[in-house]
Amino acid sequence: MTAAIDDKGMGALGAADRRYNGVAMTLHWVTALFVLLILATGLAMTPLTEGGRTTDTLVMLHASFGFSVLILTVLRIGWRLTNRPPKLPGGMPAAERWGAKIAHFLFYALLIVIPLGGWVVVSVTPDQAPVQWFGVAELPRLPPPPPDQQKLVAERVADLHGTLGYVMLALVTIHVAAALRHAFILKDGLFNRMWPGR
Repeated sequence: MTAAIDDKGMGALGAADRRYNGVAMTLHWVTALFVLLILATGLAMTPLTEGGRTTDTLVMLHASFGFSVLILTVLRIGWRLTNRPPKLPGGMPAAERWGAKIAHFLFYALLIVIPLGGWVVVSVTPDQAPVQWFGVAELPRLPPPPPDQQKLVAERVADLHGTLGYVMLALVTIHVAAALRHAFILKDGLFNRMWPGR
């Protein structure tokens, strides 16, 4: 996409003002892939967990993707604080601008809280075997609560972890629907801000 293309209010901006840079795009799409894999492994684990037959491989993959997303999100926040994001389309309604800001805040919050919750669960569950990061290195355990509280903490945090996972699934669905609306219905250039290529 060149500066000559108007895209309903974005064409007059320079390339740096219309699109995220390569680092931001890479962090976004790698995080997006890992989030989808987290949701897939989490949904696959749910019926197995209820039946007491969760496999070590699923736990390892789910925890590995989650820990990776936690690190990626810290990097994304640092990058965003030091690199100005591109401007939103000039004709974008105020309600949609606020909606975009709220959605971004919720994403960042969930991308930190959900992996941390999972990390707490595998750290404090009494009979949980050490979890490997993609089979390469053992994930460090967080300091556990007193022994008589470990099971209760693990259960409550696990419940919250699962609930927030469904919140993330709903948010991802809304985010994808909004992105497709901007790409194919509004055609306002917003989708191209994060899409690789010209």
